[in-house]
Amino acid sequence: MTLMENDITMYRVYTDKNNLSKKSFLEVTRAQMMEAGNLVKAQQYAAYSGFEKVSAEIANCTTAEQLKPYLPTESA
Repeated sequence: MTLMENDITMYRVYTDKNNLSKKSFLEVTRAQMMEAGNLVKAQQYAAYSGFEKVSAEIANCTTAEQLKPYLPTESA
């Protein structure tokens, strides 16, 4: 939770998505924080949905051959 005064706060943010070592301490608004939070939430739901799909596929495998696509190459 970030404390805000008048819907504004200072926050350390990434300024270059291609270089995660670049961060700045910037003023952000409540709307910007909500937009970022909603984007992250959508990404987490999508990732979890993908995980659940693969988990169900693995659970439905009945042979070692069916499991091969889910194993690391060196042990398949």
